[in-house]
Amino acid sequence: MNCPKCGSELNENQKFCTNCGVKINTKNVNSLQTIIIILLVIWGLGLITFAMLKSNKAQNTTSAKTKQEHVIKTPAQTLQQIDELQARYFNIIKRNDVLLQIQDSDEYQQDRKDLNNLFNEVEQKIDKNNYYLQKYYEIKEHYAVNTGNTQSDMNTFASNEYEAVDGLLNETYQAVKAKIPPEDFKQLITSELKWLKEVEDYYKVYEQQGFGTIGSLIHSEYECNMRNFRTLLLMLYF
Repeated sequence: MNCPKCGSELNENQKFCTNCGVKINTKNVNSLQTIIIILLVIWGLGLITFAMLKSNKAQNTTSAKTKQEHVIKTPAQTLQQIDELQARYFNIIKRNDVLLQIQDSDEYQQDRKDLNNLFNEVEQKIDKNNYYLQKYYEIKEHYAVNTGNTQSDMNTFASNEYEAVDGLLNETYQAVKAKIPPEDFKQLITSELKWLKEVEDYYKVYEQQGFGTIGSLIHSEYECNMRNFRTLLLMLYF
């Protein structure tokens, strides 16, 4: 406690200042201290509230900006993004033919990692509530492990997976056709033809490998992989 007149430090129960002699009103001093403490607490709470409001405003601005960017993206811009991602996809699978590898080499591990990262990157660009994305995940989960006991059973399983994957690709493609303007859809057709050419060229590489009895399984796997990726890219329109 300090003297209200000269500011000298006083003991808690002093009635007179030993420096200037003024009489000390303990109740007034304590009340003043209490008021100061309350004001400091209010000031501190005010700073915290201001910081929280500022943080929320920044988050809302970022969120709004992200939504706005999604809304204003034109079909032409989406198609450009699709073509760029598709080029990256074929660059990965072609450098060491990762989809045709049956040996667990270092190159395979790196290519597979890059390929998985690319899939994840595209998935992150799609609304999680997207109907076609949900179907994509359902198919992926259902066919995660080939449950066949014989070669014939495994081939049947792989064939069923291909049917499901190809069916979703066609369903998504038709939905995009109904969504975007005709002129933009014509550009998409051009992109689809380029993609099909890449698929055909890769099939020639597959034919040269001579995989024997497991050939049909490998063929089905890489065909499903290509169609799954193309399906994800088409979802970018939504």
